[in-house]
Amino acid sequence: MAIPEEFFFQNIIMDSPYGEFVVNDSLIYDDWENGNGASPAVLRLDDMKRIESSGKLFARKICDLEMANSILSELDNT
Repeated sequence: MAIPEEFFFQNIIMDSPYGEFVVNDSLIYDDWENGNGASPAVLRLDDMKRIESSGKLFARKICDLEMANSILSELDNT
């Protein structure tokens, strides 16, 4: 079984007695609903409304650097 390092410590903490004191929200917007089941969907500029309305601070899996720059520019303008 493989566990990505970004989940390792979170799993330990959430499974410990301290888990009840943690706000269980990663603050990362990722679209698993439209992904392939094994990974989230690749975000594009037309996902901006959902990213903005999600209340998340980060977005995961943007298709390329040019698209990331477009999304960041769009966010700066809002």
